[in-house]
Amino acid sequence: MSFSDRLHLILLRGRPLRVAPWLVAACLAAACLPAPAARAGMVAAGPSAGVDADFIAGGFALSQGNPGVAAGYFSHALARRPGDSVLLRRAFDAALMSGSPVALRLAARLPRNDAAVLLLAGADARTGNWAAAEQRIATLPHDGQAGLLRPVLLAWAEQGAGHTDQALATLAPLVAEPHAPGFYLLHAGMIADLGGRSAEAAKLFQRADSALGPGDLRTTLILASFDLRHGNRAMALRRLDSLTRDSPEFSIALPALTEGLSHPPVATAAGGMAEAFLGLGATLQAAARPESALLMLRLALAVRPDFAAARLLAAELLGDQHKSRHALALLAGIAVNDPLAPVASLQAADLLRAMGHTNAALQRLAQLERVFPHSPLPFGEAGDILRDTHHPHAAIAAYTHALANAAPLTARDWVLLYNRGIAYDDAHDWAHADADLHAALRLVPDQPLVLNYLGYSWADRGVHLPEAQRMIEAAAKSDPDSAAITDSLGWVLFRRHDIARAVQTEQRAAELAPEDPTINDHLGDVYWAAGRRLEARYQWERALTLQPAPAEAASLRARLRQDQSAAVVGAPAASAKAGPAAAATKLR
Repeated sequence: MSFSDRLHLILLRGRPLRVAPWLVAACLAAACLPAPAARAGMVAAGPSAGVDADFIAGGFALSQGNPGVAAGYFSHALARRPGDSVLLRRAFDAALMSGSPVALRLAARLPRNDAAVLLLAGADARTGNWAAAEQRIATLPHDGQAGLLRPVLLAWAEQGAGHTDQALATLAPLVAEPHAPGFYLLHAGMIADLGGRSAEAAKLFQRADSALGPGDLRTTLILASFDLRHGNRAMALRRLDSLTRDSPEFSIALPALTEGLSHPPVATAAGGMAEAFLGLGATLQAAARPESALLMLRLALAVRPDFAAARLLAAELLGDQHKSRHALALLAGIAVNDPLAPVASLQAADLLRAMGHTNAALQRLAQLERVFPHSPLPFGEAGDILRDTHHPHAAIAAYTHALANAAPLTARDWVLLYNRGIAYDDAHDWAHADADLHAALRLVPDQPLVLNYLGYSWADRGVHLPEAQRMIEAAAKSDPDSAAITDSLGWVLFRRHDIARAVQTEQRAAELAPEDPTINDHLGDVYWAAGRRLEARYQWERALTLQPAPAEAASLRARLRQDQSAAVVGAPAASAKAGPAAAATKLR
């Protein structure tokens, strides 16, 4: 999974933004992209051929999640055919999605495109041209996602022009209802706060707090800042404590976030507009609409380039799309003195690891360890990388440091004990591994990952089999569709000589994860024990094609060569335990 849990920001519900649809060239293959020489030939054949080739190539780049590449193709085509409205919309969409400044120039040619209007209004806000911003926002439709944003952006434009009463009046119909959406209440509260209407802001924020609930970064900071600036420091600190309890990744930034509460997180009207774009972007991300979410985040950054929260979320989206290099570029734009800079460094380390640059990731974490020697986060992240790269003793040291920094341990620290237990197991120190896994269970007695790992490890060693089965069954009850846990249950049944149930259970595990080499290996073992030797050999041969660990591969080949009694599979390679357990061990 990506860095820690997803960064939880403001969530609200909206409808589709009415922008030009993406060109999805699903029928194209990579071979359809013209090589430079071939493209030159097309251009030489005539302007139309060159434009069409660029249009197709740009559409394919978009379909592959490369808006920057697409923007280049579309812009090249548009230069040859400047009056083509379809090319203009495509070029604008791609430029906006890639964060290119060309988008602003193209937006001026799209007066009826909602995203273009939003981008231009944001540019007006940055320069303080509030009359122009207000005029543009007024042209937006009243429905769709643009309609959702319209009153909030209009109110911020009015506030930017110094008309607080008018801004609050714009939002009044939306906040008058008893169950008004928290999004509107929060923005009305920020406008009242910025306009010096503290009593009105307090009422609006109280209602927004009830409507939105706890847990997201921006709402927490906005409300905590208001509390602290109006004499309620205890409430402000409780809000931050709740935030870091629900999202531990922010704990490394807690001192800086606390210090920053003396200033409003949204101190300008332009910042308020950026906040609105961020909120909708977070909603679209939660709704699994990454392209639309990224568009909103690009709009937020166009208004406020230093908006660290928007950069973090955009980098998260790009990382999920395997665009780690672009995600790193976004994170690099966060100032070193920004309160969220250490969170960005943790996220950058995770992206570097995903790219295979483990040394660079460890170096980034080492820098954090020096700056934040009392935080468990960089040490825990380093432990994960060291364990993944087969350095269990170094991982143990890193986890031990993280646990010392986390003391006294709470329920959320179970994962450090769990991961250190796995590292001890990898280092062939089962006594300490067993102790850590039991310590993790004392913190979270029903945690399915811990129950599964400990139960499977006991089963693999042939010890405490009844208790191992109870543990794994409890884990399976919590997560019945987990292939790893289902495999563990099949394995403990096999160890207890309940072969018929073991076969059924391992077959289901193989259905849940047909490409897992260890599960296919285990299915072969239980088939062999059931006397189904031809099927067993097939499963072992299949497991060999699925890139098993070296030790497991050697064990499979030995069994296939020997082709003898079931006793051969009664003691599978020790490395096999890394399969079902490790399928879900990586958690931060």
